[in-house]
Amino acid sequence: MAAQITIDDITAYLGSSDPDPALATVIDPVVSLVESWKGKPISKWPEHWRIGTIMLIARIDRRRMSPSGVETVTEMGPVYISRKDPEVAQLLELGTWAKPVAG
Repeated sequence: MAAQITIDDITAYLGSSDPDPALATVIDPVVSLVESWKGKPISKWPEHWRIGTIMLIARIDRRRMSPSGVETVTEMGPVYISRKDPEVAQLLELGTWAKPVAG
């Protein structure tokens, strides 16, 4: 099933050639969070959960770079980081993308 997520995986997803050591502080907590949501260890995840987790790690790292939530400032004013990412929710089967549960 899914392999462990490494700094190199995140760096490749971000399209960078220089790994940021600060990413190491984000990977384990996010993997642990997703494991708690899904009730399965990463070794039993389908590949789309792994990709969704990589996207979530990249998103949290991007948020670290802008603690006030401002992505950039243009002549029209500030551009904020979106609160929700529907692709991450879809890949991780969260919210409206969650599988129905009976009983």
